Amino acid sequence: MALLLKLESENWQLEISGGLRDLPPFIKPANVTTCELEGVANLTVLDSSRPLFFENTRYDFYFKSASSKASLHLPLTSQIRHQLGEVTHYSLDFRNDIGWAEVKVQDGANTTTLRFEVFPLKIDYRADYQQMRDEVSAITRNLAMTVQARTFGLADPTQTTYPTLAEWFSLIRHYFDDLLRVGQAIAQNPHAKLERAVKNVPIARSRRVDARQLDRILRRVVTRPGGLLPGTQIQLPERVPEVIKRVTFDTPENRYLKALLLEVRHNLTRIIHAETTGDEDADLSAEQKFFNAAAIEAQQMLKVLQKFLGLPFLQEVAVTPPVPPNSLVLARHPHYARFAKIARLLNGGLSLGGDLLQIGVKDVALLYEYWCFLKLVEILREKFNLEQQSIVKIRRLRVTVVLKKGVESSVRFRDPQSGKHFYLVYNRLFSDLPTLPQRPDNVVQLASEEGVFYIFDAKYRLNFDKDYQKRYGGVGPTTDDINTMHRYRDAIALPHPLKAGKFTRGVVKEAIALFPYADEDAYRGHQFYKSLELVGIGGLPFLPDAIQLVSEKLEAVLNDNQYVQPLQ
Repeated sequence: MALLLKLESENWQLEISGGLRDLPPFIKPANVTTCELEGVANLTVLDSSRPLFFENTRYDFYFKSASSKASLHLPLTSQIRHQLGEVTHYSLDFRNDIGWAEVKVQDGANTTTLRFEVFPLKIDYRADYQQMRDEVSAITRNLAMTVQARTFGLADPTQTTYPTLAEWFSLIRHYFDDLLRVGQAIAQNPHAKLERAVKNVPIARSRRVDARQLDRILRRVVTRPGGLLPGTQIQLPERVPEVIKRVTFDTPENRYLKALLLEVRHNLTRIIHAETTGDEDADLSAEQKFFNAAAIEAQQMLKVLQKFLGLPFLQEVAVTPPVPPNSLVLARHPHYARFAKIARLLNGGLSLGGDLLQIGVKDVALLYEYWCFLKLVEILREKFNLEQQSIVKIRRLRVTVVLKKGVESSVRFRDPQSGKHFYLVYNRLFSDLPTLPQRPDNVVQLASEEGVFYIFDAKYRLNFDKDYQKRYGGVGPTTDDINTMHRYRDAIALPHPLKAGKFTRGVVKEAIALFPYADEDAYRGHQFYKSLELVGIGGLPFLPDAIQLVSEKLEAVLNDNQYVQPLQ
C-alpha cells in the first residue's frame, strides 16, 4: 500500500493510501490524475503524472484531528474500519463507478473540498469512455445518467423537457439557495395590482358611489324606499353601488411564482419517499445510501420552503398550473426575471460534459452494454431500413431512464432489396427453456423459417496477463466468457411449432462475446477470433474506434442468411 495523497491543515490531516495500479500497455499513457482543491490546506500528491485512483480497487482514508469541530465527509458508500484516539480509518471501493469523486473536511466554518478522478482499468478514460458516454447520451439525452453514491459526472443545464428526478435533484441542490434569495427579495416588495370592485351598500354608509350604476338603478325603479334626494323630488334606493378599490397580490406573476414553489415542494416530497430508481441493473445498496442522504437534504429544503410558502402575500394568491404568463414583469423586473430563469432551468435537464453540476453516471459496465447495443443498431441502419419511429424504446422511471428489455424492445430492420426482415433485441430473455432461463445481452434475431439466432453478448471484461496472452495469442475475452457463449448455444432452444413438449435445438448458430479492446489488427491472430470460423464461438473487440471486426461479422452473418451480397 502506497501513500497516494496527503491533505493537511493546522487542525487536521488526511492521508489516502492504496495499491499502485498500472494501466494495461495497450491504453495510451496520456491519462494523468486531475486533483482540484478548494479551501485552505496543503496537498501532496505521490505522482501527478499518472492515474492514482481506479475502479474495483479499495482505498484507505486515515483522518487525524485533535479538534472535535473537524469532520471528514466521504462518498456515501465508504465504510468506517476503526477509530483509535485521534485517528479514524475509512475504506472505499469504487466498484465499476468511474468519473469524479469528492472528499470534504468541515472544520467549523471552514470547508476544504478535494475532487479527484477515478479511472477505468480496461479502456481509455479520455477517449473511449467519454465517447461511449456521449454516444449513448446522443440517442437519449439522459440515458447515461442515474443516481450515484460513489462518483459523479459533470454537467450543465440544457433547455429540454421532462427531466428525470435525478436531474431535477441535481439542479435544485445547486439553485435552491439562489431560488430562496430571489423569492425573499420578491417578498419584500411583491408585484401587486389595484383591484376595483362594486358592492351594494346601505345608502347611509356609502362613500364612493358608482355614478353609472346608480343612474341605471334610478331609471329602472319608480318607487324606492330610500327617501328623496335632498332638494329634489327624486326617489332614492335603499342600497346603492359603491366602488371599492384595494391592492391585491393575486397577479399572474405571483400565481406563477406560487405554482413553481408548490411544484418544488412536490418534487422534494418525491425525493424524500423514493427508495430505488427501479432499474434492475443498478447497485441497490449504493442507491439506498444515496436516497437516505438525499432525503435528509430534501427535508431541510422542504422545511425552509414551507416557511416561505407561509408568507402573508402568498396566502391570497390563487393556485394555478405552472404556466408562465405573457408578462413584461417576468421579462424586465430583475427579481421576477431571475426567478423565471431559475424556473426554466429546473424544468429543463442536464447535458453531460459540462463543469457546473454533479450528476451520477451509470457504471461503466452497464454503459458499455448500452453502447454495444446502440452501436449495433447504428451499424445495421447504414445498410438496412429501420422500420420504427424511434431507434430504441426506453422506459421512463420516476427517477431515471433505462433501456427496455425483452422482445417488445426489438428493433426491426428490412432489407430494401429482398424485403426480408430481421430484428435486434436488447437483453432477450429465453424463459421457456426446459432447464434454466438464459438472458444474453444482445441478440440478432433473423426472422426466417429456421429461426436462427446470433448472440452478441457485451462483456466489460478482458484478460491481458502474460500467461493468457502466451496461450491464446494476445489480449482477449476471458475464458469464463467464452464458456458462457458455449452454454448459451447449448442451452437455448425454441418450442417446436408442431410437436407439443418438443424443443428445437441448435437455433443459436454463433455466440460472440464483445469486449473492450482497441487493437483490432493484433486480435486477428487470437485463438478466440479464429474459433469463430471453426465452431461459431469466440469474441470480438468493440470500442468507439474499433468497430471493423464487428462490422465484418455482421456482414458475414447477413450474407449467410442471404440479406446482403458477398463482399467483393
